[in-house]
Amino acid sequence: MAIVQKIKNVFIFFKLSKLINYIVFIGQYIKYFKKNLIFKNSNPTVKLPPLYSMYETYRLDYKEFYNEGFLSAQKIYELYIKYQPLKKACLHILDWGCGPGRVITHLKNFFTASANIYGTDSNLKYINWCSENILSASFKFNSINPPTAYPDNTFDLIYGLSIITHLSEKNHYGWLKELNRILKPDALLIITSQGDCFLNKLLVNEKKSYLEGNLIVRDVYKEGNRLFTAFQPQLYMKKLFNDCNYKIIKFIPGNNPENPHGLQDTWVLQPMV
Repeated sequence: MAIVQKIKNVFIFFKLSKLINYIVFIGQYIKYFKKNLIFKNSNPTVKLPPLYSMYETYRLDYKEFYNEGFLSAQKIYELYIKYQPLKKACLHILDWGCGPGRVITHLKNFFTASANIYGTDSNLKYINWCSENILSASFKFNSINPPTAYPDNTFDLIYGLSIITHLSEKNHYGWLKELNRILKPDALLIITSQGDCFLNKLLVNEKKSYLEGNLIVRDVYKEGNRLFTAFQPQLYMKKLFNDCNYKIIKFIPGNNPENPHGLQDTWVLQPMV
C-alpha cells in the first residue's frame, strides 16, 4: 500500500476526514493553479462550476474536468447504443446525481437533438448552477432520499456515476427501487460502484468484511457528501440488483477502457418485467 494511502487511513481511523479533505482541497488548488489558468485563457467560452463544487465532485483540474466529462458522456452513449439501439425518435435521459454538470453538459454532442435530457441532485447549489449555465437540459432538486418528482415509466436511460458510492445501505435499496419505478420497461440503467480496485483504501477490518461480500460504509459526514463513502463487492451488488428487480446486462470492472468512470465498476442494468 502506498505511503499516501497509509497516511489517509490513519486520518480515517481517528475520524479526521474533514481535516484531510480541506488539506487536499488547498493542495489541489495550488497544484493545478497554473494549469487551470492556461486552460481558462485558452478556452474563455467554457463554463466551469465554482472551485469547491468542482473539487467536491471530481478534482480541481479544469482540463480534466472538461475533457473527462466529454469522454464519460461519449462512453455512456456508446454503452446505450450497444445494448439498446437507438430506435426511438425522442429519448428521455436522466443524469441521476448530476453534480455541477461535468457529464450532462456534453450529452447533446452524442444523442439526437430531439433527446430530452434531465438532471437531478440533492445539492441545491449544483442544481442552481446547472440551471443557469447548462441550457441543453432541465434540472430538478431532490432529497438525498427517494422519491423523485418524475412519473412512472418516464426514462429510456438513467445513469449515475459515483452516486451510490456516497449512499447508506438503506438508500442503495431505496434509490434502486425508485429508479426502477421511473424507468421504462425496456430502458437501461448505468451506474458505477467502488469495487475491487479500491481494496487498498480499506482498513484491515473493512477489507475482511468486504471480501466476505459485505457493503462497507464510512458515514463520517452527511450522506451524499464525498466524505460519506461506500465500497461495494460484486457479490453484494448482484444481490442488490436481484432484490430490486433488475437483470444485469453487462458488468465492466474498474480500470477497463470501456468503463465510463475510471477505477469504479460499471453496471449496465434493465428492469425485469
